[in-house]
Amino acid sequence: MVRRPSAFDRARQAIARAIAPEAVRRFDGAAGGRRWDRGAHFGAVSTEALAAAGPMRSRARYFYNNNAHARSGVEALVTHLVGTGISPASKAANTDARTALGAAWATWQNVADADGRTDLAGVVALAVHGMIVDGDSLLHLIQTPRGLRVRAIPAEQLDEAKTADLGDGRYIVGGVEFAADGTRAAYWILPVKPTQTAITYAPSIRIPASDVLHLCAPVGIG
Repeated sequence: MVRRPSAFDRARQAIARAIAPEAVRRFDGAAGGRRWDRGAHFGAVSTEALAAAGPMRSRARYFYNNNAHARSGVEALVTHLVGTGISPASKAANTDARTALGAAWATWQNVADADGRTDLAGVVALAVHGMIVDGDSLLHLIQTPRGLRVRAIPAEQLDEAKTADLGDGRYIVGGVEFAADGTRAAYWILPVKPTQTAITYAPSIRIPASDVLHLCAPVGIG
């Protein structure tokens, strides 16, 4: 005669199963069920970053301009990263050569801003500020009859809508052109003035990567 388990035995077995569930080989983070029905997901870094660039930039600017703590944090980072600007250090043994270099640098950095509004340290500070708040910024190195000049370009002037396959392994993603070996070949910049109030269409201009310094804090590989 087979003895049927009592109610107490059944309760004890149920508790035991709850405490020590059946072993299953899996990653809980990849499981389904109600727990993950509304769970957020993050895809490939490059795709996610390109899609989120505009909204993230807009929200970060809002907090910088409306939140004293955010503004203070950004300004502290800019101050500590830039300081008084770039100072050259010559390895020349000749004292006169070092002195001449220092004098030439001091003269140039005072006129380095292509827009004539500030000096080199000011341009670098603008670019670093853009990197922190907007995620990235660009510096355009321009050869002029008066010598080398530097212009800060805001992130929105990078043609993020320009993505194309150029063939032979070359391609453009979010306004950045890559060579077949994966190195950056050029940047496609919209000729829009930051102070322009009316939105007008003008095709982006290709600027060789050798003439552009791109400041960014990567959120991942790619």
